[in-house]
Amino acid sequence: MARKAPAKKKTKRPRRTARGDTSRPRNDPSTHTGHVLVVDDEVNHLFVMRSCLKRRGYQVTTCSDARKVIGLIEEHRPDLVVLDARMPHINGIKLCRQVRQRWDPGQLPVIVLSALSSEDHIIDGYEAGANDYLEKPIAADALIAKVAIHLRKRDIRRLLLLAARGLDSEPKRTDGWDSPKDVDIGPYRIESFIGAGTSGFVFQARRRAAEPGGTRQPRRRVALKVLTLPHLHDPGFLARFQREADMVASIRHRNVVGLYEAGQHLGYYYYAMRHVDGQSLRETILDDGPLSNDALRSVAADMARALSAIHRRSIIHRDVKPGNIILDRQTGRAMLGDFGLARPVDSPILTERGFLVGTASYMAPERILGEGRIDIRSDLYSLGATLFHAATGQPPFGLDQTIPVLIRHLAGKPPSVRSKNRKVSKALGDVITRLLSRDPEDRFRTPRGLLLAL
Repeated sequence: MARKAPAKKKTKRPRRTARGDTSRPRNDPSTHTGHVLVVDDEVNHLFVMRSCLKRRGYQVTTCSDARKVIGLIEEHRPDLVVLDARMPHINGIKLCRQVRQRWDPGQLPVIVLSALSSEDHIIDGYEAGANDYLEKPIAADALIAKVAIHLRKRDIRRLLLLAARGLDSEPKRTDGWDSPKDVDIGPYRIESFIGAGTSGFVFQARRRAAEPGGTRQPRRRVALKVLTLPHLHDPGFLARFQREADMVASIRHRNVVGLYEAGQHLGYYYYAMRHVDGQSLRETILDDGPLSNDALRSVAADMARALSAIHRRSIIHRDVKPGNIILDRQTGRAMLGDFGLARPVDSPILTERGFLVGTASYMAPERILGEGRIDIRSDLYSLGATLFHAATGQPPFGLDQTIPVLIRHLAGKPPSVRSKNRKVSKALGDVITRLLSRDPEDRFRTPRGLLLAL
């Protein structure tokens, strides 16, 4: 008896819910997280937008009554608002202005929807404080893309604000909103906050293995420096940040924290440096007190090598201090970092009056006065003040207010290192005293001269 052929299983085709959108599986790598408040008086539009956002992993709250929006924001604390511009009771543009009176664009992004595409109507939306604009009928791919971009920008901004408050990237509550998690800047995933540099914040981050459509890269851990919020739109700071990246990239030396790459992501500028497993010389002094004679000599020799490397590139660091020297926990090697104030030797900025930059406790007299030729010997003076601090627990002229310290650099005579710490050898004490000579001619002429003396 012939058997019936088994019936073919019907395969369901992906259901389209909006123009250009197709259902995706829950484990799709393009899914996102975040809470979106969608406001539209047309229930069909609400359903379509809610469906496509939820399929991408977003938590969605919907509202068809514009009068309830402010209350819903206060209650649910959404990460982003999608707002129809034309609604009964309250015009969407007017409602956007009300939202902006309470929450700024970086804290709560707003995307305005409208069937009107005239230039004046779009301008009205932006003037009301909207972050972006979408024209109806909504293309689902465009909606998803814009929501994702603005949430990423918001997360980076919140991360930088938390860093400015001295917090790390662990989950904490600030102003009613959660601190961001899983923040990406370029190809890097932020892991924790390290500290602040002269022009940006530094985070521990890890590079993702591969970019979409790109070549596979090692998932190395890096120190990622990101330009701070107040300077994002300052052309001078942007130029300085880029110059810093270019200078660090030009130096390849075992005693200089090296640079891997620089880039820009959603308007935020960053560069990735080698991650050193250790702590700064400043932190070491605070934790363990003054260095031993051997450790002090080792730091001095490593910094002489680092300054020799930048001297060969005709660069002046201008901010040599304990906070910018990293001690590798595994090798004990000292490495020079933070080139935010570095300049070429022939830069006119080095001798301009009225532009005093650096750290007062470690600044050479000629830099304070802005007179004469500023060269690598100014960095050697700063290294002398740094070594004095490492040997005694205090800089040679103290950590008081800026003006008194600067006056002491100009008129005072630094105390002998050995008068503060008898464990420092006479030879090393003499080297530090020579580095702290008020007249540049009395110091070592080059870092190599210092290295030979050591």
